[in-house]
Amino acid sequence: MTWAGINTYDYYKINSLKGRWKQRLARLNRRVAVERMNKSNDEQLSDVLSHPDERSKRYRDLLNAMSLGNNFKHKVKLHLMNKSKTEVIEATVWYANATHVTLKGGRIIPVKIILRVEY
Repeated sequence: MTWAGINTYDYYKINSLKGRWKQRLARLNRRVAVERMNKSNDEQLSDVLSHPDERSKRYRDLLNAMSLGNNFKHKVKLHLMNKSKTEVIEATVWYANATHVTLKGGRIIPVKIILRVEY
């Protein structure tokens, strides 16, 4: 039996279902591992910005990014410092406070690792 050009017998084979469940489980494990890593290392992290003026500018930029994300669904670039390497993430900021930033999709990033925010 075929439906939309797909052989339904092949589509619902046990092996293909196992493969799909393995992929979903792997995606879920990666997401949980990232959240665990970000939450468990918060106390050990030192702030990448040393000057208080730079920290206040970063916080103002995060609040502006939050308003852009919530009002206009605008993405911003976050420059992060992870283990002596710089990464750039382009994401929508949903919530920002003094310690954490929540991105679209539920990813939580500590503020201490953010170098700068680009609109």
